[in-house]
Amino acid sequence: MSLPTISLQLHQGKDKPKSAPNDHLVGHVILELKAPVDISQISVTLSGRSISRLDGTRHSQSHQFFQTTHQVFPQSAELDVRSSKSRTMGPKQYAFLFSLPDSESYQIHVDQHSGKKSLTEWSDFKIHESQSLRGRLPPSTGDPSSNAEIVYSLDASVTIGGIFKHVMKKSRQIFFYPTTSAHQPSQSIIHQREITFRQMEKDKKSTPAYGVAIELGRGGHLALGQRVPIKVHVTQADPTSQDVLILNDYQVMLIEKTVTRVGAQSQVQQLFRTLRTLSNLNLGICLAEMPVNNAMTLSDDSWGPLSLPTDITPTFETCNINRTYKLEVRLGFKGGPKKTQTRILEVQFPINIAAN
Repeated sequence: MSLPTISLQLHQGKDKPKSAPNDHLVGHVILELKAPVDISQISVTLSGRSISRLDGTRHSQSHQFFQTTHQVFPQSAELDVRSSKSRTMGPKQYAFLFSLPDSESYQIHVDQHSGKKSLTEWSDFKIHESQSLRGRLPPSTGDPSSNAEIVYSLDASVTIGGIFKHVMKKSRQIFFYPTTSAHQPSQSIIHQREITFRQMEKDKKSTPAYGVAIELGRGGHLALGQRVPIKVHVTQADPTSQDVLILNDYQVMLIEKTVTRVGAQSQVQQLFRTLRTLSNLNLGICLAEMPVNNAMTLSDDSWGPLSLPTDITPTFETCNINRTYKLEVRLGFKGGPKKTQTRILEVQFPINIAAN
């Protein structure tokens, strides 16, 4: 018997699909027959699994957190008492359409042989022995060499023959980025600091001269490719200070934190990525004519708009991998009588990153 050739095609050649809530993954199972073949059933399965690893060891742990299967042939409308029998198909190419719904939530069943006891000890995830972890589908990471890997696979299964059946399978990995529903911007996050300068070089004491508030809009909920809304508000806290404050340095860094767990062991990795660094801005902030405690606002027009890179993996959490982000903003100010005194302000904002 000449066996068919199986291939999987996604619509519009989407090797890296993004999925919004209630979207479907659409494609075809392609059968190339060179001779008549009896086909009993064709089905496709989309599944996802997480793999956590620990540096310096061979320890790893894998969990399947998502699986959905759809019968392509025969279709549900064709099912009857004869559906268990095979259908003979002549030699040519056949294309069977499939459409798999993406789930907004998934359920992870704890494997008793792969760390059920250790899962109950992860207090930060609040997992109890009688429960399964539920949450949003995590995005693909696409990096098999990393400590945290999320893999989605699309599998086609073709059952051939009548009484003596033979099952052929074809599998391919897909890159999956679930997106979030649009929502109204949340309240801004604001960190407030004070800057002091000595009024004279020989002075040993400093008094509060300026108040600085660094604001991150949208409540820290950011999307890939989206503008990062940062504002700086400066107030004159000391009415006797009539000098000009200078914003000289501006830096924004993204801090990625990944917690991976294998059994009872856990490991933390941090990656730092500079998004914008500017020096010698020499941006003068004159508050002499403003009432005390009235703020002057500097938007990102002063240092150029900044967008979140699109090659970042969005925030996610599974039963053994947790990835979070912080945005670090560093500002360098110059002040004092001769503008020789430098003050550095550094704040960190917890942020949630989603695919857009």
